[in-house]
Amino acid sequence: MEANPRVGDDYRQEYKISDAEDDAEVIALGQTTKVHGKTYSSVLVTHEFSGLEPSANERKFYAPNVGNVLGIDDETGEVSKLVEITTN
Repeated sequence: MEANPRVGDDYRQEYKISDAEDDAEVIALGQTTKVHGKTYSSVLVTHEFSGLEPSANERKFYAPNVGNVLGIDDETGEVSKLVEITTN
């Protein structure tokens, strides 16, 4: 994740030729997302994709001080949601 993301920024998440070529693009900032009844503000949304798997497209929603709270697979419609936060 970038320190100062801007809409349109494109960056590599993982790279090993012919094994892992994962990229992300920032598509929205300052969004509000609700997961399991909890509302997250100032959410960053990315489009994540891979050059090795052209059909693998996912939107991920990142909340400040939490991380990934929601993922939506744009190909299958499968949704993954944050279940629990544990703090010390």
